[in-house]
Amino acid sequence: RKLDSDFYRTQRQRNVINAIIKGCKNMSFSQLRSLMDQVLPYIGTDMTRGEIISYATELFPLLANGTVVSQRIPIDGSYQDSGSNIYIDLDLNRQFLIDTLLPD
Repeated sequence: RKLDSDFYRTQRQRNVINAIIKGCKNMSFSQLRSLMDQVLPYIGTDMTRGEIISYATELFPLLANGTVVSQRIPIDGSYQDSGSNIYIDLDLNRQFLIDTLLPD
């Protein structure tokens, strides 16, 4: 955390998640399920194992055919960083989310 800003830290997290998705893209569902069985014991969440499996089953077809889009809020040019506080243009970021999630 002391290396750089929160923005760089979250970018590294997005890079890890994108690498995991890329690595799973060509797996069969049974391979993905086996991987989840190995990984889930190391993940802390308030979701049940059944909920996670249900979401994975629902999202599996998107993994093979979909494209991952990664965004960061606040977007560049929409905030001022005072060093200890970030002042965000909420309207600009709200519109960005609408345009991203609900394209014409």
